Amino acid sequence: MNKRLPLSPPSRHWILLYWIFFALFFLPLILSHQIGLCLGLFIFSGVLFFIPTLLPNDSLFGPIITRFSTKEKAVWLTFDDGPDPQDTPRILDLLDYYQAKATFFVIGAKAKEHPHLIQEILRRGHSIGNHTHSHPVSTFWIALPHQLRRELSLCQQTITQIAPLATPTLFRAPVGMINFFLHPILSEQKLTLVGWSARGFDTVADSPKKVVQRIWEKVSPGAIILLHEGITPTQNGERMAPQILERLLQKLSQEHYQCLLPNKPKKSSSNHGYHGSHGFSTSSESSENE
Repeated sequence: MNKRLPLSPPSRHWILLYWIFFALFFLPLILSHQIGLCLGLFIFSGVLFFIPTLLPNDSLFGPIITRFSTKEKAVWLTFDDGPDPQDTPRILDLLDYYQAKATFFVIGAKAKEHPHLIQEILRRGHSIGNHTHSHPVSTFWIALPHQLRRELSLCQQTITQIAPLATPTLFRAPVGMINFFLHPILSEQKLTLVGWSARGFDTVADSPKKVVQRIWEKVSPGAIILLHEGITPTQNGERMAPQILERLLQKLSQEHYQCLLPNKPKKSSSNHGYHGSHGFSTSSESSENE
């Protein structure tokens, strides 16, 4: 049986604040028999409390990495929702061609189905991150601690079974949603939460060109770029993910940007960036397990 985890400092602080708010506002109303007003305020405060769970990259309940520190023209490419038997091989070939490195935040169930793709990602010098086992996009934000722990643990176990030296140390939540109970479980499993600073809404777009335009508006040194695998093909049946990546890599190359992996992360004081002695790992270090 898993031991109960202590709440992380951000969680403890917000629970304390909530009960202070309750004592200051609700108890006097209850004592004065204004039950209707009290109930309304209670519901309203609860809504405000859970709004951050629906906001991608929100750090209210704990730290999240959304950029990294570098003095170079460099970005961090990240892919969610793989591996995908049609997209992953083509993505890897494009990354090789442009000498780019990336982190793949994979779904445990898909990794179990396509273990050779996990091994190939690592063989080519990229890194693997945890993106839950089943990608419960509609329930992740309200999942209970035991449900979160199961999602993260199963993904960790699956990847470790496939590649024992590549147990992830990075995690990205489905759709970037933050659960109130998430950070204590991340601490337990030695995972760091990673968000993004540039995305093109590729899962709902029908034009690779528009996706790259949206991403490019947010590109700057130290940007974390969010891309997806397994996107619905275009109307003519062509795969979206490789088309988007090729356009983006062409643009990055033209503007002399490198796509590298940050050094082994050390959280900055603001909890929003990675800081390393040189900002990035070198090409020879890019196979470092994450």
